[in-house]
Amino acid sequence: MSDYAGYQRFCYRQNVDKALKTLSGILLGILADGEVSANEIEFLKTWLKENREVSERPPYNEIFFSLEEFIAAPEISKEIREDILWLCQRINSEDIYYNAHTSSLQTLQGMLAGIVSDGKISETELRSLEKWLDSNDYLKNCYPYSEVSSLLTMVLQDGKIDENEHKILMEFFSEFILSDNHKVIQNPLVEIGGSITGLCAICPEIEFENKLFCFTGASRKYFRETLAQMVRKLGGEFNNRLSQMTDYLIIGDNGNPCWAFSCYGRKVEQAVQMRKEGIRSQNGENDIVLIHENDFLDAVQDHIDIKEFGPRKDEKKCPTSGSSGN
Repeated sequence: MSDYAGYQRFCYRQNVDKALKTLSGILLGILADGEVSANEIEFLKTWLKENREVSERPPYNEIFFSLEEFIAAPEISKEIREDILWLCQRINSEDIYYNAHTSSLQTLQGMLAGIVSDGKISETELRSLEKWLDSNDYLKNCYPYSEVSSLLTMVLQDGKIDENEHKILMEFFSEFILSDNHKVIQNPLVEIGGSITGLCAICPEIEFENKLFCFTGASRKYFRETLAQMVRKLGGEFNNRLSQMTDYLIIGDNGNPCWAFSCYGRKVEQAVQMRKEGIRSQNGENDIVLIHENDFLDAVQDHIDIKEFGPRKDEKKCPTSGSSGN
């Protein structure tokens, strides 16, 4: 059972709003190169299936009807696309849950997913994305706007996308595929001859003694209190609140379906901002390190027998945890 099953029912409005904003971005991304491939159609079918719960409720059923028309006849995509985008914008403007910044970042996330959904990225698509970024530059310093902008600048400076650049673009953009509505970012953004800050650290060296840990999202394997016990066993400290004293933010592999973004939540956004501002560095400390759950558990395993903390989630059915979703 999910750590968040107990309160997902309270998040209907925010999930609908997020779904519509990301759909707008997905369509912008899919049609950025003026073509619609079979893989992109399959991606839209997946989106429809995962959001079917709202398809029968007006006014959202209008969007689903138009989207099904688009899937059935993508060759007339321009008119239907404009209808769907107009419907998304109209409904969101009437009953918006998130603020303008968050909604625009949801659209950006959807656009990245749409661009990468056919398994290839063209210069035409990147130019279209670049144009969108320029028209929404008020999002500067917000993750992942700044990272995407920096990446595009480096890739497009010579007017072509080489094999290595395409691989890096695919790896990063693929993090925003919304296949399970709360996928956690795993791969860091790789540096290309310049300074691009990724999210999770690569093969991090994790110290426990006198270090402060914070967790976000849900672990696929252990409940949060068990993870906290692991930290304390190794001489570290645990706090549910992220602060400038935090050394490590561990990101649960299972995410949280109630996050404002499909692959990261408020604590991740705060940690990225703290890193950019060098808050800990100003105090003579290293920047906060973002660690994927798998790397954290590997580090624990290197120090102690992780089995002593009892059965994992997938080994024994446990009651729903009361852990925070931030």
